[in-house]
Amino acid sequence: MTVYWLDADACIQAKDEINGAFPFSRMRPFWDYLSLQVDNGVVRAPKMVYDEIVKGNDELSDWFSEREDRGLAIYASKEVHECASRIGDYVVEKYGDRLARPFLKGADMWVMAHAMAMGTDGVVVTHETTRPLTAIIKIPAVCSAFGIERFTIFRMLNQLGARF
Repeated sequence: MTVYWLDADACIQAKDEINGAFPFSRMRPFWDYLSLQVDNGVVRAPKMVYDEIVKGNDELSDWFSEREDRGLAIYASKEVHECASRIGDYVVEKYGDRLARPFLKGADMWVMAHAMAMGTDGVVVTHETTRPLTAIIKIPAVCSAFGIERFTIFRMLNQLGARF
Protein backbone atom coordinates (compact mmCIF):
# COMPACT_ATOMS: atom_id res chain seq x y z
CA MET A 1 0.00 0.00 0.00
CA THR A 2 1.31 3.41 -0.93
CA VAL A 3 1.56 5.91 1.92
CA TYR A 4 1.67 9.62 1.17
CA TRP A 5 3.82 11.61 3.62
CA LEU A 6 2.70 15.23 3.95
CA ASP A 7 5.14 18.13 3.94
CA ALA A 8 3.97 21.01 6.14
CA ASP A 9 4.25 23.55 3.34
CA ALA A 10 1.93 21.54 1.08
CA CYS A 11 -0.78 21.70 3.74
CA ILE A 12 -0.14 25.34 4.56
CA GLN A 13 -0.36 26.33 0.90
CA ALA A 14 -3.47 24.20 0.35
CA LYS A 15 -5.45 25.86 3.13
CA ASP A 16 -4.44 29.44 2.27
CA GLU A 17 -7.62 31.55 2.01
CA ILE A 18 -6.30 33.77 -0.79
CA ASN A 19 -4.14 31.58 -3.02
CA GLY A 20 -4.76 28.06 -1.75
CA ALA A 21 -6.68 25.47 -3.72
CA PHE A 22 -8.40 24.06 -0.63
CA PRO A 23 -9.23 26.77 1.94
CA PHE A 24 -11.33 25.48 4.82
CA SER A 25 -14.01 28.11 4.17
CA ARG A 26 -14.78 26.84 0.66
CA MET A 27 -13.33 23.35 0.30
CA ARG A 28 -14.38 21.43 3.39
CA PRO A 29 -14.97 18.28 1.28
CA PHE A 30 -11.23 18.16 0.51
CA TRP A 31 -10.36 18.15 4.22
CA ASP A 32 -13.03 15.53 4.93
CA TYR A 33 -11.59 13.36 2.15
CA LEU A 34 -8.05 13.85 3.43
CA SER A 35 -9.23 12.93 6.93
CA LEU A 36 -10.68 9.69 5.58
CA GLN A 37 -7.32 8.91 3.95
CA VAL A 38 -5.58 9.57 7.27
CA ASP A 39 -7.99 7.18 8.98
CA ASN A 40 -7.28 4.58 6.28
CA GLY A 41 -3.53 4.88 6.85
CA VAL A 42 -2.93 6.19 3.33
CA VAL A 43 -1.91 9.73 4.34
CA ARG A 44 0.56 10.33 7.15
CA ALA A 45 2.79 13.04 8.57
CA PRO A 46 5.92 12.79 10.69
CA LYS A 47 5.86 14.16 14.23
CA MET A 48 8.09 17.08 13.20
CA VAL A 49 5.57 18.17 10.54
CA TYR A 50 2.84 17.92 13.16
CA ASP A 51 4.89 20.07 15.53
CA GLU A 52 5.45 22.72 12.83
CA ILE A 53 1.78 22.93 11.96
CA VAL A 54 0.29 22.95 15.45
CA LYS A 55 2.46 25.94 16.40
CA GLY A 56 -0.03 27.97 14.41
CA ASN A 57 -3.36 29.06 15.78
CA ASP A 58 -5.67 28.38 12.87
CA GLU A 59 -7.98 25.80 11.35
CA LEU A 60 -5.11 23.75 9.96
CA SER A 61 -3.55 23.53 13.41
CA ASP A 62 -6.88 22.40 14.86
CA TRP A 63 -7.40 19.92 12.02
CA PHE A 64 -3.96 18.36 12.60
CA SER A 65 -4.43 18.31 16.41
CA GLU A 66 -7.68 16.37 16.04
CA ARG A 67 -5.81 13.72 14.04
CA GLU A 68 -2.59 13.49 16.04
CA ASP A 69 -3.28 9.94 17.20
CA ARG A 70 -4.74 8.91 13.86
CA GLY A 71 -1.58 9.27 11.78
CA LEU A 72 -0.53 12.90 11.59
CA ALA A 73 2.21 12.71 14.22
CA ILE A 74 4.19 9.56 13.41
CA TYR A 75 7.37 9.03 15.41
CA ALA A 76 10.48 7.86 13.60
CA SER A 77 11.36 4.17 13.75
CA LYS A 78 14.90 2.83 13.76
CA GLU A 79 14.72 2.47 9.97
CA VAL A 80 13.51 6.06 9.59
CA HIS A 81 16.39 7.28 11.78
CA GLU A 82 18.84 5.37 9.57
CA CYS A 83 17.35 6.98 6.45
CA ALA A 84 17.49 10.41 8.09
CA SER A 85 21.15 9.84 8.86
CA ARG A 86 21.86 8.97 5.23
CA ILE A 87 19.97 12.04 4.06
CA GLY A 88 21.77 14.24 6.59
CA ASP A 89 25.19 12.95 5.53
CA TYR A 90 24.35 13.54 1.88
CA VAL A 91 23.08 17.08 2.47
CA VAL A 92 26.16 18.10 4.46
CA GLU A 93 28.50 16.61 1.86
CA LYS A 94 26.64 18.06 -1.15
CA TYR A 95 25.66 21.50 0.16
CA GLY A 96 28.10 22.23 2.97
CA ASP A 97 27.49 23.04 6.60
CA ARG A 98 26.11 26.57 6.11
CA LEU A 99 23.18 25.43 3.93
CA ALA A 100 22.76 22.05 5.62
CA ARG A 101 22.34 23.34 9.17
CA PRO A 102 18.89 24.96 8.73
CA PHE A 103 17.69 22.08 6.56
CA LEU A 104 18.66 19.50 9.18
CA LYS A 105 16.76 21.38 11.90
CA GLY A 106 13.48 21.30 9.97
CA ALA A 107 10.89 18.66 9.21
CA ASP A 108 11.71 18.16 5.51
CA MET A 109 14.37 15.56 6.18
CA TRP A 110 11.91 13.55 8.28
CA VAL A 111 9.21 13.60 5.60
CA MET A 112 11.74 12.15 3.17
CA ALA A 113 13.15 9.67 5.70
CA HIS A 114 9.71 8.25 6.46
CA ALA A 115 8.98 7.82 2.74
CA MET A 116 12.46 6.44 2.04
CA ALA A 117 12.12 3.83 4.81
CA MET A 118 9.04 2.46 3.02
CA GLY A 119 10.88 1.95 -0.27
CA THR A 120 8.63 2.26 -3.29
CA ASP A 121 5.54 2.41 -1.04
CA GLY A 122 6.49 5.81 0.41
CA VAL A 123 5.74 9.06 -1.43
CA VAL A 124 6.55 12.61 -0.31
CA VAL A 125 3.74 15.12 -0.88
CA THR A 126 5.13 18.62 -1.42
CA HIS A 127 4.69 21.66 -3.60
CA GLU A 128 8.35 22.65 -3.38
CA THR A 129 10.31 23.09 -6.57
CA THR A 130 14.04 22.82 -7.16
CA ARG A 131 16.36 25.80 -6.83
CA PRO A 132 20.01 26.38 -7.65
CA LEU A 133 22.69 25.06 -5.31
CA THR A 134 23.21 28.51 -3.81
CA ALA A 135 19.63 28.71 -2.52
CA ILE A 136 17.84 26.94 0.30
CA ILE A 137 17.95 23.14 0.11
CA LYS A 138 14.62 21.89 -1.17
CA ILE A 139 12.85 18.55 -0.99
CA PRO A 140 12.82 17.79 -4.76
CA ALA A 141 16.61 17.93 -5.07
CA VAL A 142 17.14 15.54 -2.18
CA CYS A 143 14.31 13.22 -3.27
CA SER A 144 15.92 12.98 -6.70
CA ALA A 145 19.28 12.07 -5.20
CA PHE A 146 17.72 9.15 -3.29
CA GLY A 147 15.07 8.08 -5.78
CA ILE A 148 12.25 9.02 -3.41
CA GLU A 149 9.01 9.62 -5.28
CA ARG A 150 7.33 12.96 -4.71
CA PHE A 151 3.88 14.20 -5.68
CA THR A 152 1.96 17.43 -5.36
CA ILE A 153 -1.33 17.24 -3.49
CA PHE A 154 -3.08 17.33 -6.88
CA ARG A 155 -1.19 14.31 -8.18
CA MET A 156 -1.85 12.47 -4.91
CA LEU A 157 -5.57 13.15 -5.27
CA ASN A 158 -5.50 11.91 -8.87
CA GLN A 159 -3.65 8.73 -7.84
CA LEU A 160 -6.20 8.10 -5.11
CA GLY A 161 -9.10 8.70 -7.50
CA ALA A 162 -10.49 11.41 -5.22
CA ARG A 163 -14.10 12.42 -5.71
CA PHE A 164 -15.49 15.19 -3.58
